[in-house]
This record gives sequence, C-alpha cells and structure tokens, in this order.
Amino acid sequence: MGKKFVVTRVGNVRMRVCYKDHRAELLGPDDRQLSIALHALGLNRNDAKLLQELRETMDLFLLREQRSLEKFGKPRMFRIWRVDPKMLQVDFDGGYAELKKATASDAVLKQCLAELGANQLLLPDLKKDLRDFQKEDEAG
Repeated sequence: MGKKFVVTRVGNVRMRVCYKDHRAELLGPDDRQLSIALHALGLNRNDAKLLQELRETMDLFLLREQRSLEKFGKPRMFRIWRVDPKMLQVDFDGGYAELKKATASDAVLKQCLAELGANQLLLPDLKKDLRDFQKEDEAG
C-alpha cells in the first residue's frame, strides 16, 4: 500500500497535507495542528493510529527538508548559470531567457521576465537571485 499522507511546504511557515484527493493546510508540525489537519481532511481527529502515521510522515518530511537545506542551501526561484564570459542563462518554470550582462537594468530584467512568462512582481526575486549568482561567480 502506498503512502497515505503527503506533506509539502507552502511559504515559510505553512504546510500542506494531502490525503487521497483531499488537502489541508496547517501552521506547524505540533500535534494540535496535526489533529486539526486530520479533521479538515475528513478523518477522525481522535484516531491515534492516523495521528501517529501523520506524525511520522511529518517528521520524515522535516528531516528531509533539513538535509536538503544543509546540502543545497535555501531554494531559489530562478536558476542562473553562465553560458560564456558574456552571457548568462536564466531558467524559470521550464523556460529560459538569456542575459548579455550580469549587471542588467530593471528594463532588461523586466524583459527577461516577460520572455520567461513570469509576472513582473517577481522582479525583486530575480534581482536577488542574480546578485547571489554574481557573488558565487566572483568567488568561484
């Protein structure tokens, strides 16, 4: 039998629990929140076995998340890499765009977002990821 519960992170604090076709969000991994999630999923919140299964799934998720953060660092919205000394490639949601300068203006970055099919509200995230890439590129 496959896993009953699937846990994912939504934002910085909230988590989502999926059970078959049902989904519920919770604010943390404590037992009270898990009990509320069971109720929201249409399950018996007082069932100790279900609560234990959800607790084990949550603990495993948190362990894997911590290992991932230790190994890869905080996840980034945009994946950026150097194509050649003058060209950068920006990958986002299966699409990509090229930047000819690492120190691109807002207009160039907005055009890059348009090519990626991304919302202009992601401009600060793109700038941050580009700065982080430049620091790593200069250090490496």
